[in-house]
Amino acid sequence: MRVKKQIFKIIIVINFLFFAKVFSDEIILEYELIKENLKTESITETENYFFATSFSKLSSIEKNDYEKNKISANSKFINYLNESVNWPNKIPKYLRKSLWAFYINEKKYEFEKSQVVDQGKIGQYFFIVVGLPKTELINNRVTYEQILSNLKK
Repeated sequence: MRVKKQIFKIIIVINFLFFAKVFSDEIILEYELIKENLKTESITETENYFFATSFSKLSSIEKNDYEKNKISANSKFINYLNESVNWPNKIPKYLRKSLWAFYINEKKYEFEKSQVVDQGKIGQYFFIVVGLPKTELINNRVTYEQILSNLKK
């Protein structure tokens, strides 16, 4: 009985590693097709993925550059969610901004399938490109009604 359990665990791990590798290869291939046309200020959209970039001046600690730019790139995904909220026309921009700030402070976004697809140094700058499956970002879309219900809690 114990051997069967171990074999089952091994099969699960192998399947996980196989599918993770397939996903990784797919996102990299799609990135390679569009990398010359990446937008630096917003998200670049492809058929199956969103890509966000970030760059900053090099510091003396590369790990800090990596983390700072990864956070900055991921924040572009959150900005995308903000831009896709179905705000009523009668709500002014300053109120939208305040409501969104309140909502985002109450929520914690972790894009589980986000992946760094490129990183490096160009001159005095460190850059990073993060890819995210469209389905994950679209499934996290926020509606005006969700923001209101969060306010009422």
